[in-house]
Amino acid sequence: KKYGCGHQIAANSLSKKQLKYLFNLPKQTSLTIDNITFSLNHGSPNDQDQYLYPNSDKDILERCNSSTDDFVLVGHSHYAFEYKCRNSILLNVGSVGQNRKKSGIASWGLINSLTSEYNLMETVYDTEKVFKEAKMRDPGIKYNSDILKR
Repeated sequence: KKYGCGHQIAANSLSKKQLKYLFNLPKQTSLTIDNITFSLNHGSPNDQDQYLYPNSDKDILERCNSSTDDFVLVGHSHYAFEYKCRNSILLNVGSVGQNRKKSGIASWGLINSLTSEYNLMETVYDTEKVFKEAKMRDPGIKYNSDILKR
């Protein structure tokens, strides 16, 4: 209820096959591209519900170190940051829709799988249309509009 009708609108616009696919995605997986290995996680690789932030304790961030992967990619907190662990690079690219630093900025990342170079990027976008629709569809719920106007 905190998010209003947004989840229901999304669910109604997807087929049963698409929903089944989404609900059955793993919480954690690994992949290799051009000999660069990636650990893909929703939250921390140690706890998929754990929020990691740029100012998290260094011991917590270092526990995300991987001796088998070059990059450990995380999300969940919607805060973009990078941290160089002993053997791997921990990256959270942030969020394209609900950036927790500032509204109207889509944060994302780009990794060159041939050189291991990476950049955390930002793209400005207009939130006004989504803000108006959230207010119209769920006038009694402030959470969505508050995020869009932070």
